[in-house]
Amino acid sequence: MRPFAIMFGLTSALWAQAPGTAVAPRPDLGRDLQAALGSSATDRESGAAAARFAALQTAAAAAAKSLGAQSLVASRLQGQIAAGLPEDPTAAAAAVRGLRSLLTQIASDLRFAPMREAPVPEGWPAPAPVGDVVIKDYPSYRMAQAPMRAEGDMSAFWKLFQHIQSNDIPMTAPVQMDHAPGKGDELGERRAMAFLYENGARGKPGAQGNVEVVDVPAATFVSIGARGYETQDTIDELTTDLRRWLAAHAPRYEIAGPLRVMGWNSPSVRGDRRFYEVEFPVRLRRQV
Repeated sequence: MRPFAIMFGLTSALWAQAPGTAVAPRPDLGRDLQAALGSSATDRESGAAAARFAALQTAAAAAAKSLGAQSLVASRLQGQIAAGLPEDPTAAAAAVRGLRSLLTQIASDLRFAPMREAPVPEGWPAPAPVGDVVIKDYPSYRMAQAPMRAEGDMSAFWKLFQHIQSNDIPMTAPVQMDHAPGKGDELGERRAMAFLYENGARGKPGAQGNVEVVDVPAATFVSIGARGYETQDTIDELTTDLRRWLAAHAPRYEIAGPLRVMGWNSPSVRGDRRFYEVEFPVRLRRQV
């Protein structure tokens, strides 16, 4: 049997220790946006296109206001609102389709409910919304960590799996993947994977076989949620979004360490049902 197939079975069984429950989505905004999409049929007649575009703009403006000035999603919506409708009928129809497509995706993301397949550490904050940035205060927690030699290195997984199996430690979510510090704005390579303990009372810190058990102090992170598989391209894009948000809030927050990715789902969850977060630790620079 191939190693990945073995891993698939083991991780699926471990994550299945807890019933799948959903993180509370934000369905009210999603429903409002979805309702506004019904009138946007593909008609190239310029007057109808103008009416449809205006209706979609109104829905986008209402959603942006509800999301608030700090929201990246609201910024995307406001950018579309400001773009306006071209006079050329073909270009106008394309603009209507583009705005409708954006609103459809945002409505879906707002209603999206990530699946929790396993317990989280005690006091763990709620996941970040898809496509939007939040500041999260994490409690202190204990984790077992193993180094990764390169992207896709599975030796870290096996070391961690053996550790929790031999110590009768339940699988939790999320799984933490730390990146090495990069140069300047560059993203450093993944350097470690960690399974998190449900509470800090079990075990003790220090080297234990092939893993290091570490007590992580409480800290503040800036976080963005995402659907799908964690690829280097998507992580790069989300990192750019985080840096853009932090640049806009530079008087208040600054990056305090390297990037990490928090993966919430086992291999049994496929496609855009998967959920993960990309995060930077931050510190408060000064009150503004």
